[in-house]
Amino acid sequence: MKKNFLITADLIDVWEFDENNFLLGKWCDFDVSNKEKLKNKILKKISIIKNSDHWENGEKKVKDYEYVKNILEYLLELIYEKLSIIYYVNENKEYWRIIVFSWLSEYTATIFCRWENIRIFFEKNNTEKFYSNFILLNDLDYISKNHADFTDITQEDEWNHLIFLR
Repeated sequence: MKKNFLITADLIDVWEFDENNFLLGKWCDFDVSNKEKLKNKILKKISIIKNSDHWENGEKKVKDYEYVKNILEYLLELIYEKLSIIYYVNENKEYWRIIVFSWLSEYTATIFCRWENIRIFFEKNNTEKFYSNFILLNDLDYISKNHADFTDITQEDEWNHLIFLR
């Protein structure tokens, strides 16, 4: 009996060619460069089941937007006083909103999106057992140095694979 493998990213090393491969999203499909690596594999023999995007539903997208917006306000409320203490400044919440809100909102929305993909996938497939391949990566390579670096890293398949596994 074939095992079910959850494919979280467009990385050839996470696929199991003799098993059932469930793609978490459309971003998991092989790109042209990976197809070249597969010349010795028989693509038509691979069992692939694709998951739909959780934000295809416009109503859910609006609901999630409101949810993330509320979470952001809650998080800002939690951290603004602590940030003033850490940085030895006496500033209000609006000051810290200007400083950290852009990064905080991108981080929160990104992690929420990844969480929803996994949550909905397992909700739909709650009677099945799934495996995922672990790729040995150095976590320190995926710590961003600034906001622009964070934006770039979140687009990398390796970073997303690490996030989904966690």
